[in-house]
Amino acid sequence: QPLCGACPFQKKCIAFKNNLIKVLPVKEKKIKQKTRFFNYLVVTQGNKIFVHKRTSKDIWQHLFEFILVETPALFSEEKFLKSPDFTSIFEGRTYTVTKVSNIVSQKLTHQTITGRFFHIKIKNSKTALKKYNLIPVSELKKLAFPKFIASYLQD
Repeated sequence: QPLCGACPFQKKCIAFKNNLIKVLPVKEKKIKQKTRFFNYLVVTQGNKIFVHKRTSKDIWQHLFEFILVETPALFSEEKFLKSPDFTSIFEGRTYTVTKVSNIVSQKLTHQTITGRFFHIKIKNSKTALKKYNLIPVSELKKLAFPKFIASYLQD
């Protein structure tokens, strides 16, 4: 409840003058919070790693990331590693999952990102992974990553 009797702006207040104190100010609608589930594949081939620059009109545009598989929920490690979204990336390649991170989250203004990082080694392969560049691991420090990834890399 506004305290119009004690307000120093009472004489200039449009809401008070027009008896609109119950409807002004108009409260903005709350932004609906959305949760997204990111599974980052940190894929190395020798001393090189696959990354790409985000270009779509989505969060983190123009920042770099590892191979991303977004899922509708946070799957168990086993379920994710057997999912077609994961297995289709490595068709015809020999790979080894060397490490799986703990689950991490980052809250943004309108969404929460929850996910984890799967470290994977692949043997030399002449076929590149779609839209990803193979760069020396030593070059990672020169790239701009979103906080979600940069924080993980610092650990």
